[in-house]
Order: sequence, then C-alpha cells, then structure tokens
Amino acid sequence: MIKGKENSTVVKKSSKSKRVRKFSIKKRVTFWYVAMFVVILLLAFFLLISYGQKMMETNARGDLETIVDQSVSDVRLYDGDLTIDDGLEDYVDGVNILVLRNNGLIVTGLYSQDFLEDVPFKADEVRRVEPPEDSPDDTPFFVYDRKLQYSDDPPVWIRGVSSAAKDDIFPATSNVSMMFFMALPFLVLVAVMVGYYITKRAFAPINHIIATAENIQAGKDLSKRIEIEGLEKFGKDEIYMTAKTFNDMLDRLEASFEMERQFSRDASHELRTPIAVIMNQSQLALENLDDREEVEEAFRTILAQSERMSGLTNELLALARADRNMLQLNCEAMDLSKTVDTLAATMDITAAKNNVKVTSNCQESVIINGDAALIERMLENIISNGIKYNKPGGTVELRLFEENSIPTLVIEDTGIGIPDHALPKIWDRFFRVDDVRNADQSGSMGLGLSMVRQIANAHHIDIDVESRLGEGTSFILRFCKDRE
Repeated sequence: MIKGKENSTVVKKSSKSKRVRKFSIKKRVTFWYVAMFVVILLLAFFLLISYGQKMMETNARGDLETIVDQSVSDVRLYDGDLTIDDGLEDYVDGVNILVLRNNGLIVTGLYSQDFLEDVPFKADEVRRVEPPEDSPDDTPFFVYDRKLQYSDDPPVWIRGVSSAAKDDIFPATSNVSMMFFMALPFLVLVAVMVGYYITKRAFAPINHIIATAENIQAGKDLSKRIEIEGLEKFGKDEIYMTAKTFNDMLDRLEASFEMERQFSRDASHELRTPIAVIMNQSQLALENLDDREEVEEAFRTILAQSERMSGLTNELLALARADRNMLQLNCEAMDLSKTVDTLAATMDITAAKNNVKVTSNCQESVIINGDAALIERMLENIISNGIKYNKPGGTVELRLFEENSIPTLVIEDTGIGIPDHALPKIWDRFFRVDDVRNADQSGSMGLGLSMVRQIANAHHIDIDVESRLGEGTSFILRFCKDRE
C-alpha cells in the first residue's frame, strides 16, 4: 500500500512537471509583463484618484474661505449696531452663509443639520465636523468662521458651512472609477496581445537557435550557423550575443571534430605501413626458417618498425596530454646558452651523416625559467627538421642573444624551404609539405612541430617562422625570461 502511494506521488509530480514545461518562457514573460502592467496601472489609478481627491478637498476648503471672506463685506458692526446689506445671500455655490451672535443666535441664514448648532466658534480655520453617531444623516461638513467685533462690544460671527461628503466634493470619482474598471479587461487584453507579440519577436532568435541545434543533431552537420546579420539592426543585445556565442562554439566544435577526423585518418595511415611491414616480414620469416640470414633480416625490419610504432604512440600520448593541459612542467632556472651549445655539438654528430653542419653562436649566461627536458626536446625537434630537409653541405645555425632583455633564439637552416601556403599548416599533426605519407624517406612522422607548438605554449614562448623556398627556413623563439 505504501509503495502504491509513493508511485502515485511520483506520477503526480511528473505530470505536474510536464505542465510546467508546457508553460513556455514566452508565456511566462508575457504573464509577468501583463501582471506588472496591471499592478502599475492600478497603482497609478489609485494614486491619481487619491491625489485628485486631496486636491479637490483643498479646493473645496479654499472656496469656502473665499465665499465667507466675500460675505464679510456685506456685514457691518458699529457701536453695537449690526447692519446687513441686502446683497448678502444665504446660499452661494454649495455654501450656507449664516450671521450669528456670540451666543449662537442666528441673525440670518439656516443650518442644513441641527447638530451644526452645537459647533463652537473658532475664527479663521476650516474645520471638518463629523455628525454624531445617533444622527440619521452621516454627512460630514466643513465649517469656517469669521469674527467681527467693534471695540468691547460682543462679537458677531459669519459662518460658512459646506458639505464634506465625497459625492459632493468628488462628483466624478465614482463615474471615473466605474469607467476605469469597465475598461480594465480591454486594457489587459491589449497588454496580453502586445506583450506576447513583443516577446515572440524578441525570442525569435532563440527559436532559430533551437531549430539550428535540432538540425545539427538530426543531420550531424556542424557547418550550419545561426543567421545573426539581421539581428544587428536591433542592437547587439543579449539575444545577439547568445546567437554569436553559439556560432563561435559551433566554429570551435567543427574545427575540433575536423581535426579529430584528420588525426584519425592520418594516425591510421601512419600505423598501416609499419603493421603491414611487420606482418609481411613475420610471414617471410616463417616461410624461411631454415635461412638464418633471411630470418635475422626480417627480425631487424620488425624491430625497426616496432620502434617506429613505439615512437609514434609515445608522440601521440604526449600530444594528447598536452591537449588536455596535462604536461607536467618542472620549471627551474636553466642556462639556455649551455643547453643550446650542448645540443648543437650533439646534433652536429648526427647531422654529419647527412653532410650537414650544426653550429651555435650564443651570448653567455642567458638564464630562463623552464622545464629543461621539454625545452631540449622542443629545440631538438626543430634542429632535426633543419637537418632532415637540408641540402648536402648545408648548415643549421643556432644564434642566442637578448633583445630588449628578451632571450631570443634563431635556428636557421639552408634547406629546401617551405612554400608560403604551407607555413600556417606546419604545426598540424602528420603534416608534411610534400604531403607524402610514406615516412621511410626521411623518418618523419609529421608530429615533431606539433609537439614544439605544445611545449612552446606551455612555456609562453612566442615562435615566428620565416622561410624562403629553395633557400632555407628560420625559427625565431622569444622566451619568457621570468616565467615561474
């Protein structure tokens, strides 16, 4: 029974989450837009009504004062004699005018409510008088008194009384409120339509992003992009930047996948030759077991190809680690001058087999911070290329100096050179200028310069390459002296 209840709860939660997902972001934005619109509209309406009522009440008080002040000119008190002009009116624009003795006796005028007779006199102040609880009429009034007195004679009071009821002060308020609330549903409907239209238009690029992503997923085509040119006329807002970022991401993904595909093709091609050689030599050895020399030659070939495959896999592993920023750097102060001189002397012995001379001309005591083993490997790869692709009798010269306090190493050879169109590609894996994939001719697998680039990036070394076809190539390395 308990399990059944739990399952029921899960189903309810799942159905609820589906309903939430169906309520799209456009609808949610429209809902909040309309809600805020209605709240602001109601708030503005009530503030306007409140402010209007306060202004009209202030005007009503001012009108009462003005009418009473004007009536004072029609009443004169001199030496105890009270004179009232015929021009004095008892009712003017909603105001009852009364002339009273100091004892409350009415000389002229009438009260609209009996309880007003008990209101005490208070000169030059508009007062709001509420009716008593037992009064049949709950209408409040404004009362304003002016005092007339001659010498020590008892004073005479001119009193103005006007209604303070809302219907009398704000006669249009109820009509305006009724019209507003009648029009409110129509305003909300217009807000919904306008809000949804604006939201739909604003989120149109998002729909295009979704459609593009779905097309890529369905057709596995990373070449498709979101058209953002039309969005620039609306300004480079968040939607534009989202689409541009998505396109940039697709550019990187497409380039990455293309590199992976090329890498897989090249790696399989590089491995196919030694594997085929090993298989053929193994079969040849099995067929000629009685011929010791033939078997030994086959084993030597197998060993050479195995060593080549081992080197290839080691290079690929190193590059894979570099791609994942897993190169373990053991940086310390090193004398680059001694390293370059030692490498030149060592590589010169190897180069002699190709009738190539390796020389060095180094400024003394050029100190840098770096991983000595990786730095040596990087320089060895560059020098090896200079030897392999050089001419008989050619040279590879290493010049080390400091330029503006920046350690600079130039490795210049007199080899065959690199065409201009191939210079940007020399860092690609398995790339060779002649595009020949049979590495037996030079022993090159096309991974050396790729490793050079990875080591240089890890050490923040800037590398420039200059080449003249048929004349030679120069690698200019600028080291970061204070790298830690």
